Amino acid sequence: MPKALIAAALSLALAGPATALSCLQPNIVAAFSDAAAADEVYVIVQGQFSDGPGPRPGGTTGGEPRSYEAYFSGWTIFANGPEERMNAPVRIVETCTAEWCAELPMDTEVLTFLQRDPDGGKPTLLLNACQGNLFTDPTEEHIEAITTCFEKGCTAS
Repeated sequence: MPKALIAAALSLALAGPATALSCLQPNIVAAFSDAAAADEVYVIVQGQFSDGPGPRPGGTTGGEPRSYEAYFSGWTIFANGPEERMNAPVRIVETCTAEWCAELPMDTEVLTFLQRDPDGGKPTLLLNACQGNLFTDPTEEHIEAITTCFEKGCTAS
């Protein structure tokens, strides 16, 4: 068997596990669609989290899921864009997939989806290892996509 063919077969065999752990680029329309289709009620927010535990001691690999409280300061986003000031504690739940764990960036501008507590308690931010519902340094395009989804509806492609 030619060396090039062996090398190609080996690279394909080794690519399987690595690509299984790769995450797709977060998509604001997909995140909005997921939240809109959920049984739970979500609110979209833009701002910063602070007072959390900070980075994971071992980084984002090899850790365990964790839950804690952080303080959010920013705005809720509705059909007209940022509308209502929000300063409140939020329950954070970071999950892990295989070896990879989510980690909420502190003191960084984010746009994300908070799950409302039906009993009026603290909202919850559920972060999976790929963080598909968290957007750091949100752009005007993110806000425009959200307002379009509110106005016309949207589905992820």
